[in-house]
Amino acid sequence: MPEDEALSQLENNTLDLDGWGDVTDDILITIAENCAELTSINFNACNNITNAGVMAIAENCEYLEDIKCFYTNVDATGRQLIEDIKTRPKPPPLEEGWWMDDGTGPQCKGMIN
Repeated sequence: MPEDEALSQLENNTLDLDGWGDVTDDILITIAENCAELTSINFNACNNITNAGVMAIAENCEYLEDIKCFYTNVDATGRQLIEDIKTRPKPPPLEEGWWMDDGTGPQCKGMIN
């Protein structure tokens, strides 16, 4: 599954990938590196996701408050990191215009098509 297809599920800083079995850590890492203002992500039943994807989310998505991550390959360490992400202090909002929509659907700034 290409990143663009996954990003088609992005709406209002929320990304719902529930049940998308083809989502991998590489896709999640690319999304994390390019969608800094995500506030919610659901990757339930994305069984190719491991701690590597969670670490990318932790490092790049400082605004996250809600993470759903059941039926994945994330272990106890990754689940603890998810809990830490949910409760950590959030930075001030990003400047206006970080979001892009060129008429082909939502995308994140910096995403290469």
